[in-house]
Amino acid sequence: MNLVILHDIDNEEILVNLDKLNAAVRKYPDESSVIKDPYTRLFYVQKDKGMEGFGFPDTVKETPVEIHDLAKKS
Repeated sequence: MNLVILHDIDNEEILVNLDKLNAAVRKYPDESSVIKDPYTRLFYVQKDKGMEGFGFPDTVKETPVEIHDLAKKS
């Protein structure tokens, strides 16, 4: 799996899976947000809508670097 971690001009971490063109972007809620904890938003080119994809998250608590490290272990 080819994973690349990018940093945009706002110093946001963005993880891109070059095999499937999926991405993960770290979000930091502001003081007016209902959600207070940082999270990573996952984006998919095509998400599996069948039973295999059931329960697959759109957001996770891990940072893009942590996702990268977990993918390298598996």
